Amino acid sequence: MGTGEKLQVLRRVFGTCTAELEQLRRFLRENKVRRVILESIGVYWIPVRNVLERDEWKFDLVLVNPQHVRAPQGEKTDDKVAAAA
Repeated sequence: MGTGEKLQVLRRVFGTCTAELEQLRRFLRENKVRRVILESIGVYWIPVRNVLERDEWKFDLVLVNPQHVRAPQGEKTDDKVAAAA
């Protein structure tokens, strides 16, 4: 983003079945998202990565350890995590 540009926040909810993850992939691509940050919680991030990796758009996928990006106790919300990315 350049200086003075406003950040646009779009919210969508996607399921975890392959067809729903394909909808997520299309949504990200249509909105020109390049970098996707995934928290490495168990194995839940793997299907998301698998769907996004095979797209010709070539998302910049970043896998992070949640303990390394943790907010202070009681201050972490999904909105804050998403906005920080």
